[in-house]
Amino acid sequence: MTWLQQSTARNLKMGPFVDNSDGYTTLTGLNITQSDIRISKNGGDFAQSNNAAGGTHNENGWYNILLDSTDTNTLGDLKISINMSSALPVWEDITIVTSNVYNSMISGTDNLEVDMVLINNSGVSSTISSKEEISDQVWDEVLSSHVGPGTSSEILKDTLNDTAEINAEWNIGGTSYDTLGNIDTLVNTNNSKLVSLENFNSTGIGPAVWSDTTGGFASGTYGDSVLLAGVGYIWETINGTITGTINNP
Repeated sequence: MTWLQQSTARNLKMGPFVDNSDGYTTLTGLNITQSDIRISKNGGDFAQSNNAAGGTHNENGWYNILLDSTDTNTLGDLKISINMSSALPVWEDITIVTSNVYNSMISGTDNLEVDMVLINNSGVSSTISSKEEISDQVWDEVLSSHVGPGTSSEILKDTLNDTAEINAEWNIGGTSYDTLGNIDTLVNTNNSKLVSLENFNSTGIGPAVWSDTTGGFASGTYGDSVLLAGVGYIWETINGTITGTINNP
């Protein structure tokens, strides 16, 4: 099936037109007028083509049939039928597609538009166009939007709000704090391999996530809650070993 671009004029080759008495002899002198070219747009009733040129013979019973931009203005199926009294019927089935689809799939001059427009059947904001805006949508979102039952954000929030759990995991103040294999010892041993933690707020991913350069996280947002709940507390606690802290709240 032929694809045509919506609302675009196109010259088609239709045929071969052959004698209806033997079904073989090509007819090269037919007078195909505008009223002979019948078109149906996307299942609608047949009507004559809008273009008044009719058809002109090309060769061997094939005729040039010109459609104008009105003939191709409706997306979907386009059926063209030509019935001449001395010839067998000739028809063509065409699909009218958008410019983006045609230029991507046929002309090769465009790319299919596959932008995300829905997440879980909800519309995606058309204003998100940069990493900073994505960061704002996630980390500066109100806390209630991130702590639905069963979400990873709920688990993170609950964990960071539990000081006792933080102490247990990081062994803060414990007698085995520097025991080989615990987190503190690993941090001490690999301190030289860490990427400039004291500059975390001014370079790399810090400004985009943990320290919003436009003024910090608004009070009550998810990012604000995570920082105040414990992330800054964890890194400040091991500050005795590592110079500087990460986003000390």
